[in-house]
Amino acid sequence: MRATVALYDSTHPFQKQVLSNGKGHFRFKNLPAGTDTVSIVHPRRGEFRRTAEVTQSFASNNGRVEITIPFEPPKRESEPALVGNNTVDTRLLSIDPKAVRRLEAAQDKLAKGCGDDAVAELRKAVQISPQFVAAWNLLGTISYQQREYEQAKRYFRSAL
Repeated sequence: MRATVALYDSTHPFQKQVLSNGKGHFRFKNLPAGTDTVSIVHPRRGEFRRTAEVTQSFASNNGRVEITIPFEPPKRESEPALVGNNTVDTRLLSIDPKAVRRLEAAQDKLAKGCGDDAVAELRKAVQISPQFVAAWNLLGTISYQQREYEQAKRYFRSAL
């Protein structure tokens, strides 16, 4: 079963997402140097996070950085994780698909390093669906990374 692998820059507005292959291998291309958080979400085993450093000093001659991330299954395949993956929060059902598309567009813009354009998309998303927690939270994260702490606080409170 394939896992969703997301990469988040810890200091700048940047994120990318890919699917692993059946053996758990995944690849990100053209990453900027920096410290990133890798989040692996497996439908049956839950989520695992790890910090990874992407720098020239870790790169091979062809510029490739290879990292092995052991994804340990829980001691026991937990029933709550299975239930959580097979239920939908009613708030999610109330979010307009147009707002979801705006969030996806914002994530694409973040993957290209266009933070300001991503913020514009996210603001449109929360105008369409003010209850869209994920969009508010991402706005807060971007503001925090840009050291706009008061604005980040407002966005995070809106998410709550």
